[in-house]
Amino acid sequence: MTQKLDLLTIESLAGLAVGQLAPCLSLYQPTHRRHPENQQDPIRFRHLVKELEASLQQKYPAGATRVLLEPFEALGHDRDFWNHTLDGLAVLGGQGLFRVFRLPRPVAELAVVADSFHTKPPATLSAIGRPLSGSRPEPEQDPALRRRPRCARRNRSRSGRPAHDHRGIG
Repeated sequence: MTQKLDLLTIESLAGLAVGQLAPCLSLYQPTHRRHPENQQDPIRFRHLVKELEASLQQKYPAGATRVLLEPFEALGHDRDFWNHTLDGLAVLGGQGLFRVFRLPRPVAELAVVADSFHTKPPATLSAIGRPLSGSRPEPEQDPALRRRPRCARRNRSRSGRPAHDHRGIG
């Protein structure tokens, strides 16, 4: 079982999708960088792990459930990890795989057991920031990077004169 702290990129998500056997466990959680707010993070994490366990128990035997949840439970009790979090967390696990991603922005709490990893929770892609791949997108591909045209009227007063023009009206 591999536990790897990684940057969440398009490439790492694509790699996770290839050849992973069900069940796939996906856990997303907002976290806090500072004390005392971060004291609740491992508690919230363990509650989400309980949700994963409840979902697993509906379809899988107890032995298989225990093996899949062991790395999640170990992470829940790792004090050093919880003292060095960012603003969000994505944890993906399955048979022979356990990946932890610290995220620079918060995500919505989510615990999912499915046939594939849940890689598009509502806020995750925007929370990670653009671009996921680490390379800067072209401005025409990303509206947030497009330059706004300068507006000639932006620096004008109500009279229509430039705001910096201090001549009297006459």
